[in-house]
Amino acid sequence: MPYIKQICDAITEVPKTVFPKGAFFARAALADLNCDVIGLDWNMGIEESKRLVGGKKALQGNLDPCVLFADAKMVVEETTAMLNAFGPGLIANLGHGVYPDTPLDNVKLFVNTVKNYRY
Repeated sequence: MPYIKQICDAITEVPKTVFPKGAFFARAALADLNCDVIGLDWNMGIEESKRLVGGKKALQGNLDPCVLFADAKMVVEETTAMLNAFGPGLIANLGHGVYPDTPLDNVKLFVNTVKNYRY
């Protein structure tokens, strides 16, 4: 945490997103960093994360990238569930990167589901 804080404090010219993969235990402390967004991995519960961060930062995430290997119906259902759980203000994203063998059509479906979603 001291190194992440040092980096966040040193960068002043641009908005900052911190993606602490696996740092579920540090979400409350991350909310006090000099950053704008906290990226959540797919193992970080949405409701708990919202409570711990307390609206201090925007949240980004957190669909399990393995969902993109499922059928189209499940991709839409899981993406919509993520969006519903976060509510307005979410920066929709995966909870980690896209695997090289992820079906491109499912990546497009994820993006289009997010773009077409309405609260």
